[in-house]
Amino acid sequence: MSDTPLRQLSFQNGLVSFNAEPGVKYKWMLHESKNWLENAKRIQGKDWYWSKEDAPEVTYVFDELGFRNKLSIQEVSENPDWWLFDSSCFGLGPGVDVERTAPRMLEKYTGYHIYDMSIFGDRPEFICNNILELAKRWKNPPKRVLLHMVENPTGTFKLTDDNKILNIDYTGFSMRETEDFSFFRNFEEQKVSEGHHRMFFKTIIKLCEVLELPLTWFYTGLEGDISPLNYLQDQDFIFYNCAGASVGHYTSSDSFDERKRIVKDTIIEPMTKCRPAPGRTTDEVGRDLFHPSPESHKLFAQKICNHFLETKRNF
Repeated sequence: MSDTPLRQLSFQNGLVSFNAEPGVKYKWMLHESKNWLENAKRIQGKDWYWSKEDAPEVTYVFDELGFRNKLSIQEVSENPDWWLFDSSCFGLGPGVDVERTAPRMLEKYTGYHIYDMSIFGDRPEFICNNILELAKRWKNPPKRVLLHMVENPTGTFKLTDDNKILNIDYTGFSMRETEDFSFFRNFEEQKVSEGHHRMFFKTIIKLCEVLELPLTWFYTGLEGDISPLNYLQDQDFIFYNCAGASVGHYTSSDSFDERKRIVKDTIIEPMTKCRPAPGRTTDEVGRDLFHPSPESHKLFAQKICNHFLETKRNF
């Protein structure tokens, strides 16, 4: 059991994934830590679910490629009926036990194996790269590919000399205005990131066409005038929104500084002050007080099943 919070993405084995030891149980992910949880218990009080002595333990276990799976891509793809899943943090499940995350619930409902390649950051570049690399490893191609569509086409990333991923976005900029972020204001005000997103989503769609993979997109955010949703109307979409799924919603009229304020209110303060975002309750989020709750994961999995009408269960 590792007490080290799992936060670092790396470029390893040709993939962008967590820098995690395979099979090791990690106690914490992203902003969570032992001190953070103790502070959250103090702030939320003894009646908070996670303050109780009988509260279950949440652990995070990753496969040899750095994704939150018990089975390897080779083991999953031995079965001709399996799905490839990436719903960013919704699929990753910070603050939620793995068996209650959307991809694992989807396995229970459909009987299909799911390989979950969800990470954080919402970068279409990573999705494109990871599909290409996993295609070199799977034994049978997936019957379906389910991918997350970003709410805000913003930000970029830096690959360091030691192959670590530094997400360059409004959250990182707001927390540490270091040299790595020195170009970010101009980058966003010139809308460079919007063009990057458009090109990479087009590439992902074409890659799936070439590989003959049926593609469906998840859209879990709020609809806005800058979302790639607006120019991908011909794609198959599943819509589902809940607390923690829409993070820092922007529109074209929001200035750079207004977007920083939105990030501060809806992302940074909930994480650092151990309180759900304004208008949300502790029941609507996971242990980390920020990302979707187990109940939201369950409802999301049910929504996916209803979209394809392939469930074995009457909800």
